[in-house]
Amino acid sequence: MIFTRVLMLTVVFVGGAGCATTSPKDAPKVRAAATTDANALPAQELANGACGIFFWSMTSPKHFVFFQKEGANTAEFFFDARAQKLRAEQVTSGLEDSYGVNLSYTGPSTEKITVKGVYSEVLDGGRRISDAAIIIGKDDGWQEIMPVSGLYACR
Repeated sequence: MIFTRVLMLTVVFVGGAGCATTSPKDAPKVRAAATTDANALPAQELANGACGIFFWSMTSPKHFVFFQKEGANTAEFFFDARAQKLRAEQVTSGLEDSYGVNLSYTGPSTEKITVKGVYSEVLDGGRRISDAAIIIGKDDGWQEIMPVSGLYACR
């Protein structure tokens, strides 16, 4: 029997903090996590025509914890006090054509990580991802469940 350990965090959404734009003379880009946060991923940008998924912890204050460009075979995840590269186990293109996200990854120590959420509110240039969680499979059979709020955005 596999036991599940749930790490419950305060439920708060990131609101409009997901995107900001650069100056008009530069090519517009979507940018997440505009400020430096030692407990989060660095800012990520999308070039024109690119899409990606962004997730923030549900803690207060919120931390930018997950990013993947659509179609990429890797993602970035802030966990265990450091940024980690994850390898996608499936194709991550066409995300806008689905009900939500249900993506599987392999972590740096071969742990299985699943990112799940359903699309909700339509936003300018993307969609909010609700009822979301990042599930980290542990070597001892336990799972850590990190509630997150997310955004699927395109530039």
